[in-house]
Amino acid sequence: MIIFYLLLLMICLYRTVLFEKNRFNEVPLCLNNTIPLRGILAVEIVLGHTYGVIHDNTLLYFNDRIGVWVVGLFFFLSGYGLGYNFHRKVNYLDKFICKRVGRILVPFFLMFMVNWIMGFQKNFLFFLFSDWFVTEIIVVYTIWYVVYKYMPESLALVILLGLVVGLNIMGTYYDIGSRWYGSTMCFVLGLMFEKREKTAITQFKKYYVKVLTINIILLFMGVILFLNREENMKVNTLMINITCALLCGLIYLILMKITIGNALTNLLGRISWEIYVSHRFFIGIFKGIEVKSVFLYFCVLFSSIILAALILWKSCEQSRRWFAKFFCHTTDVKS
Repeated sequence: MIIFYLLLLMICLYRTVLFEKNRFNEVPLCLNNTIPLRGILAVEIVLGHTYGVIHDNTLLYFNDRIGVWVVGLFFFLSGYGLGYNFHRKVNYLDKFICKRVGRILVPFFLMFMVNWIMGFQKNFLFFLFSDWFVTEIIVVYTIWYVVYKYMPESLALVILLGLVVGLNIMGTYYDIGSRWYGSTMCFVLGLMFEKREKTAITQFKKYYVKVLTINIILLFMGVILFLNREENMKVNTLMINITCALLCGLIYLILMKITIGNALTNLLGRISWEIYVSHRFFIGIFKGIEVKSVFLYFCVLFSSIILAALILWKSCEQSRRWFAKFFCHTTDVKS
């Protein structure tokens, strides 16, 4: 298992470039950084969900525990990306629902069909609602579209913030696991940060070491408090929100000093959604296999998931064009 971890680490760090002292990456969340970052996060999600599937899973416990923070990063990048495109692309909201719903649902539906053919699942709605992240991202995108299209941006942000706070309060009150909603605040954080990024990055560059040090200390303290007070729902929910936000800040600060990405992590980033929607199928298939070599097990598992994700990605390109043409009366599916 350690060998596999080291292999993944080398793959993720390969071709990483560190900026010289007093030099910064002026666009930390450019596509050249965010695409490979999504690929790395997708790999972490797979690792986290394999915890408990095999006997030699002690190291995977860590991956399982940090899953909520990984999802928080995905939400942050999504919110930042929507805000960035909204402010820079003319008519970005035109047919937004069709394009975004197609991008999310088409791969997911194709994987449902595979599960249906294999006899693993017969009800699409149950299949959809059993994956809280897919359901939540659809709801979040839909609400974002509605409020941004029909309301002033400042009011839209307030409404989104209020809804997320309300979701956290309701989840805590009804004793629903905070991992289901504690990271959603990062979506709003991404929107708010994108709006004030120029001011923020100026201050970050001026006080970089201090800001980085404070962020790391606060994040460390927050994680310790979170892990030691998990039985307290109120503290648990609060600390998930805080630590998710701090981690997003830490990743941004790190990307101010480095550029990441290579051929493999870029590929993984481009098919990251397909990796996510297909990985549970293969984890389920591999669950019944006796593991004699953990390294070989993970090599075969990840190879299967990546190959399936590639096939799914290629298949979805044409499916999304059909979806967009039929429902949106357009062939533009790149937005």
